[in-house]
Amino acid sequence: LTDLTAKFESGMDHFRGAYDKYDDALNSLIDEDCQESPNQFYADLVATRKLADDVNSATSSLDKIANDYKTELQNVTKGLR
Repeated sequence: LTDLTAKFESGMDHFRGAYDKYDDALNSLIDEDCQESPNQFYADLVATRKLADDVNSATSSLDKIANDYKTELQNVTKGLR
């Protein structure tokens, strides 16, 4: 369980970093004038979508670790009965 806890904490650090980058990019994108500079806006939109994918990946990884933790905890508590 301690290994899974450490993996989860590391995953949370990764998630926070990924989310902060996505949030900054999204806020910057919102402030852009898409009519004034459509090519730059589109490039930034594509980059922001990539960052959103990174956040999704980090979330999926955390979900898997949490499910693994739940399974392992159930296995440990079965042994105590």
